[in-house]
Amino acid sequence: MALRIPWDKQETALLIDAYLRLKNKELSQQEAVKEVSTLLRRRAILSGMEIDDVFRNTNGITMQMKIIGGLLDNRPQVCIVPQKCSTKW
Repeated sequence: MALRIPWDKQETALLIDAYLRLKNKELSQQEAVKEVSTLLRRRAILSGMEIDDVFRNTNGITMQMKIIGGLLDNRPQVCIVPQKCSTKW
């Protein structure tokens, strides 16, 4: 099983920004997910992290986008518990 790395404040902000642009029809779902995945994976590599194929991949971003969308639109997902952001702000 892959190591779960908590989302930090900047990652969460990028996810929220992409969700809001999706909601405002500036991006398609596919574009928003791909953009966030690419940015977060590149950011991790540039910071010296070794990542695998699962780290912030499009499947995970899609799930997180649904969670964020539910929270922002006041319609929380029933079966999904949002992952806490890292407390190391």
